[in-house]
Amino acid sequence: MTDSSRPRRDLTQPSQAQTGISDSAALLELSSILNSSQELEFILGNVLLTAMGKLLVSRAVVLVEQTQWTYTVRATKGIPVSMIDRSFTLAVDWSGTHLVSDIDGDDDAQVASFAQCCRDCGVYALIPMILKDRMVGIVGVGPKITGQPYSHADTVFLESIAAVAASAVHNALTIGALQGMNRRLDTKVQEMNTLFELSREMNETFDTQKILRVLGYALMGQMRAMRYAVFSIDGSPIRPRRLKLPDADAGAREVDKL
Repeated sequence: MTDSSRPRRDLTQPSQAQTGISDSAALLELSSILNSSQELEFILGNVLLTAMGKLLVSRAVVLVEQTQWTYTVRATKGIPVSMIDRSFTLAVDWSGTHLVSDIDGDDDAQVASFAQCCRDCGVYALIPMILKDRMVGIVGVGPKITGQPYSHADTVFLESIAAVAASAVHNALTIGALQGMNRRLDTKVQEMNTLFELSREMNETFDTQKILRVLGYALMGQMRAMRYAVFSIDGSPIRPRRLKLPDADAGAREVDKL
C-alpha cells in the first residue's frame, strides 16, 4: 500500500490522547481552585464555568443537599435567577449521568415534577455529586450550543467534575455549619453576659427609675429595640413606668385609655 492510499487523519481535530490530556489538565486545575477556597458560591461558580467552557454549554445549574432527599438550587448560569433557593425532594440514589428525558414521567411524582422543571429551564443532563455513596449535590447542564450530542468522553468528563466537586462542596457545607454554630454560641454567650450584668446592676440599687433605665438600655442594646414601654402592676391599674416611643406623651395618653 502506497502512502497516498493510506487514510489520512483530520489534523484539525484533536486526537483521543490530546483530549484526554486536556481533560486531565482541566480537572487538575479545577481541583486546585476548589481546594483553595471554603466559600460555597465560589466553588459552585467554578464548577459551572469549567463544565460550560469545556463542553460549550450555555446553561447549567447546581443543586446542593439541604437535608436528606432535599436538594436546593444554589448556583445557575443561563437559567433564571428565580430558580435560586428553590428546593426539590428527590428520593433517588443516582450513581451516574441521567438524561432529563429518561426521568421525565418517573413513577415518583416529585421526581417527574423536577424533570419537568429541568426541561422548562433547558437542562439536558443531570450528574450526581457522590461522596462516600451519598449524593451531596447534582450538576445539571444544557445541550451543547454546537448541537452535537454528548460523547462518552464528555460524560466521563462531567462525572469527573462532579466527583472533584463533591468533596469541596461537602467541606464547604461542613465549615459553613460549624461557622453557624459558632455564631449561635457567641450570641448565647453575649446573652448570658447581658443577663449577669443586668442582675448585678439591678441588685446594686433600690431606685426604681435606675432599674428601669438599665432595663431600657438592655432592651435597646441586646434586642436592637428602638422603641419600648415598661409597665408595672402595684395594686393599681396598669400604668407606664418608662417609655421610649416616637412621641412619649402621645404614647402615655394612649396607655391611660387602657
